Amino acid sequence: MASSLSICRSCLARSAPSTLLRFAPSTSTPRLRLLPATYAPLTLSPCFSTTPKPLAGGGAINRAKARTSKQVKKKKVKTHFKIWNHADSPKFALMDAIRYIRAFEVGNDQRQMKYDLAIKIHTLKNGPTVKSRIQLPKAVKTDVRICVFAEGKQAEAARQAGAVAVGSTELLEEIKNGADLNYDRIICHTNFFPTLQKANLGRVLGPKGLMPSPKTGTVVGDVSTAIQAMIGASEYRERQGVVRIAIAQLSFTPEEVRDNVKAFVEQFGKDLARIEDFDKRINEVVLSSTNSPAFSLSGEFRSDVGKIPEVSEAAAAEAEAAIINSPIQVDEAAGAEKMVAL
Repeated sequence: MASSLSICRSCLARSAPSTLLRFAPSTSTPRLRLLPATYAPLTLSPCFSTTPKPLAGGGAINRAKARTSKQVKKKKVKTHFKIWNHADSPKFALMDAIRYIRAFEVGNDQRQMKYDLAIKIHTLKNGPTVKSRIQLPKAVKTDVRICVFAEGKQAEAARQAGAVAVGSTELLEEIKNGADLNYDRIICHTNFFPTLQKANLGRVLGPKGLMPSPKTGTVVGDVSTAIQAMIGASEYRERQGVVRIAIAQLSFTPEEVRDNVKAFVEQFGKDLARIEDFDKRINEVVLSSTNSPAFSLSGEFRSDVGKIPEVSEAAAAEAEAAIINSPIQVDEAAGAEKMVAL
């Protein structure tokens, strides 16, 4: 007796063609008996789907990312350092700024405290920077410690000029072994410079700003002349659009401070003028000290407030003659002399 085989409709829909051939009608194949429609599943789709479904709110997230990327593209890149509009900010004459600064430095050693001058520049971030040296009319720091790499007669000339340390290969070994670099400047003679380059001291001297270089004028042929020029000289360098320099000691007179400020601003203006292809100009000049706030300078030496007006010699002589020729009336009852102008 032939047996019958029950097949589920959903399973039949998912069956491969090779499987269906097994149940094709033949003499040796049992008959297929399909189940009633009531037993058939609602859909003939597979039990699970391999297609990934988007998460809830995915469209909103994608739209937010698109808006953020557009904002980043629209955002302008700042090419200049940020500067402030000082049109409405108070400006101080040099004499007034000095009085205020000295009031903040009461009780401190006037020889140790320094006036710091900062010049803020309108300049590009990726433009060239200003770096130079100036000999101020009144030297701020005279105890400059200078180290010299030289040999022979140049080494002896460096000692006579006032260098605190002079040497060649032995001095290089001391620096390699971690010697204290208590120097303000390091000078190298041109004949010894190749040996200094082979020593690979750039990692040690470079971060401290002491590595000799022809660009900075610290690799010289005449060591004695270079030392004399550096004693009393002040170096300055542009950083983040600002140049700072110790312009005077607190013990300097206002006239000495004025001369130093004037000399530095004039030379710095010449340094900016040499850079022709870039727009670099002075935006603000600020004077401060160690313990005082900064005062923006107006460019004047004295302010008009409280200033005694100048009187010509003719006006002074006329006023003196009027006082001498004025009569004196004596009030005997009061027993005192009173000047009464008739």
